Amino acid sequence: MSFFIVDDFGLTITLTVVDASCDFVDVSAFTIQFEIEDPRRNVNTVAASFVTDGTDGRVTYTLATGDLDETGVWFVRARMIQGITSVFRTEKVKFTVEK
Repeated sequence: MSFFIVDDFGLTITLTVVDASCDFVDVSAFTIQFEIEDPRRNVNTVAASFVTDGTDGRVTYTLATGDLDETGVWFVRARMIQGITSVFRTEKVKFTVEK
């Protein structure tokens, strides 16, 4: 589990999308978003991007001012969208925000 400080910004969160066998998933054909869940369970959906070209499953988001506005346990997961009806999500990853 990683930790951040309240009001951190400019830092990146990077996730690697893998399948049940822990093999990288090619997400290059998807639109990528991150769902960031605060300690009160409010979810903020933000646009994410590929670290390289998406074929290695690595996706990233750079924290903006105000994203981490309170202490506690937070969660993040990738949301992959293809077309109008296909939406896939990774498992949640836990991190802590401290003062």
